[in-house]
Amino acid sequence: MHIAYLILTLVILFLIVMLLGKVVKRLPANIVKTVNWTSFFFAAVSGLLLYLKATIIPYNILIPIFALSLIVYFIFYDYNYKGVKE
Repeated sequence: MHIAYLILTLVILFLIVMLLGKVVKRLPANIVKTVNWTSFFFAAVSGLLLYLKATIIPYNILIPIFALSLIVYFIFYDYNYKGVKE
């Protein structure tokens, strides 16, 4: 039964990422880059702290930060920067 919940959760997350990815394509490039880099930074820092088993921030706070920042990163990952002036 736990495997079914895991698969259902992954399917729902995949659908959320795909649907919100279409909404993100309408946003300006500077906003997308800022959100993408910020979420990547939070994912990297929280992942590193989880890996090092840091006691600065509790484990039950780091896991949601890591998971949400990865989800946000992948929502904004598929943005097409072609034709956008810097």
